[in-house]
Amino acid sequence: MRPTILPICSSCTLARLRSAGVLAVAMGSRFFAPEEHRDNWGGKAAIDAAVRHSVLPANALKQTPDVAGETFTAADISISYALDLAHFLGFRDRLDPVLADYHERLKARPAQQRARARSVMPTWSFLTG
Repeated sequence: MRPTILPICSSCTLARLRSAGVLAVAMGSRFFAPEEHRDNWGGKAAIDAAVRHSVLPANALKQTPDVAGETFTAADISISYALDLAHFLGFRDRLDPVLADYHERLKARPAQQRARARSVMPTWSFLTG
């Protein structure tokens, strides 16, 4: 194992956890708040924080093909989740372009395509009646 893998992996995973945590505020604002409160400061601030946190994995991907180095690892799956949220919430275009390219490469992986085919995207119809 290369000595640089763990710091990069830990930094990226930390960034993902921070992003996922703050994006819970954006998700709550967008889908659970009353209609007149869905476009609020808290949700926007959460997305801004996620954009700032995305710098760590973007910098790693400018040096290596995967976030933890030369090999696909669980760290890549972790970052994929945050990028899915960024796409779902409509701010992926605010991220470094290296992340958008990386997200497309991840989605093109046969294993991820199989996993996506089996997954169920959430519907928010229960909020509207």
